[in-house]
Amino acid sequence: MLFLSNIANSSYSQKELKRCLRKEDFWKYEISEDVDGEIEEISRNFHELEFKVLGIKKSTISGRTIFFPQTLHDAVCLRRTNEILKSTLRHTTNSRNDEVRQLKHIIRNMEGCKILKTDVASLFENIPFKEIIRKLANGGLRHNLTLNHLRQLSTLMIKNFSYYGLPPGLGLSSTLADFAFSLFDSSTINHPDVEYYTRYVDDLCILHHGESSSIEKHLTATLPFKLQLNRKKTKRYEYPSQSSLDFLGYSISLSNNDLATKISPKKLGRAKTRIVLCLKSYLAKQDFPLLLNRIRFLSSSVKMKISTREAPVFSGHRHVYRLCNTQLLEDQMKELDIFFHGLLSSNRYSLSRNLRHNMSEEQRAELKRMSFRSSVNKHKFTHKMKNFLIGKIRKAWQYE
Repeated sequence: MLFLSNIANSSYSQKELKRCLRKEDFWKYEISEDVDGEIEEISRNFHELEFKVLGIKKSTISGRTIFFPQTLHDAVCLRRTNEILKSTLRHTTNSRNDEVRQLKHIIRNMEGCKILKTDVASLFENIPFKEIIRKLANGGLRHNLTLNHLRQLSTLMIKNFSYYGLPPGLGLSSTLADFAFSLFDSSTINHPDVEYYTRYVDDLCILHHGESSSIEKHLTATLPFKLQLNRKKTKRYEYPSQSSLDFLGYSISLSNNDLATKISPKKLGRAKTRIVLCLKSYLAKQDFPLLLNRIRFLSSSVKMKISTREAPVFSGHRHVYRLCNTQLLEDQMKELDIFFHGLLSSNRYSLSRNLRHNMSEEQRAELKRMSFRSSVNKHKFTHKMKNFLIGKIRKAWQYE
């Protein structure tokens, strides 16, 4: 495999690094008003320090180990390396919504098909980082800055954490995993019983004829680096049936040709978790205006500008889960309203009792006027917020 590396467009210049800034960086790394000066210094240090990675932190979230940059220097430089890898490897991915939209279209036209949904167990941990770097170099990746940056990161992970895989939590790990899976993807697509195959990082969905056991045996035999399927998360379906297929945050009903779609139970549970985390953060900090903004961010839509995209993006359930059937989405937002307002009024939970002791009746009444359901079809519930505020809002659930 030979890569066509465009060296001229693969720099770590001030301009390119600034494009890699994100909203949460402003509070996470306490960026000064002279952001241009900081980025210029990062660009200079990247070369003077010979592509060194300054520091990576390790954290455990819900039993999963993740890694994240300790400095703004590493955050933007690692994102830039990921951009270069994607461009050089000709790596393009559909959005989550595009993947689900395409999957629904194929299912609708394949009545009588079987569906295998699974994922790969411990994907990042079991792909050897140094071996991937070697394959990139031997395959013709000619951008030495990027290769050396990857080598520095791999060395640091081994030295500081005795960790030899791709570090979960860093965006470039998904890009490198896709590179590692290129032959596996091709062999699965070309399997004679497979009608359609899609993979989104470690989530696999296969539409096929014949026995599921035959497909699973093929997957197990061809997975790279002796990876294994997650048997606990392997599900088999038929279309049509009374089941629902949960994939990439959506729950798709297989009972009829409509393929009615709503938010998956897992993602709806995450929304409830974020509400709880916002309320707990308020009890710790007693910042009611920030709590209002957090609930507003969760329950409505916020218009955001991403430096790498011309068009703005929007937060909020009606945008993030735009493939949901309107009525089903409204019902789920009503469920969130009942959950949220219940926390404000209940006598059953210690969280609710603490809120009553630390919040005035007027403040609770103001929160109760906020509604997840009302924002689903009303564009007046779209807000604009500054980068620093959005980052501060998200801090409440950054390690959920």
